[in-house]
Amino acid sequence: MSHDHNPQAGQMGDESMARNLAHQADAIWPQEQRLFDRYDLSAGARILDLGCGTGRIANPLAADGHAVVAVDNSEAMLARVVGAETVLGDVRSLDLGRQLDAVLALSNLINHPERSHRLDLLRVCHETLGHDGVIVGER
Repeated sequence: MSHDHNPQAGQMGDESMARNLAHQADAIWPQEQRLFDRYDLSAGARILDLGCGTGRIANPLAADGHAVVAVDNSEAMLARVVGAETVLGDVRSLDLGRQLDAVLALSNLINHPERSHRLDLLRVCHETLGHDGVIVGER
């Protein structure tokens, strides 16, 4: 997997970093869950988590019964995702070939310094999102 688009990719794929992030995710989720409750996603909603990392969001959403597709460019990170379909790949060129109910573009994805990267990300969100779907972005 090429890491040209993420200068920290080597460090992020490190096992100790993945373990650290997984523990942080467990501690943070109770506060984040209230934010996701606002979107009133129906039971079993189909959710795409772009740049999912260790599953900070994907794991608890899958545990709540949602059909989550978790995408990341790090095998070490994806190894920590539980209960979701995992896809190893670049979020900028993702083509699932199906539409989902919600797309999560969290963490540093939307804040990438290159405009072309942000536009590619938004294109993937648009192509993946169903007619009445929602994009959840973090700035």
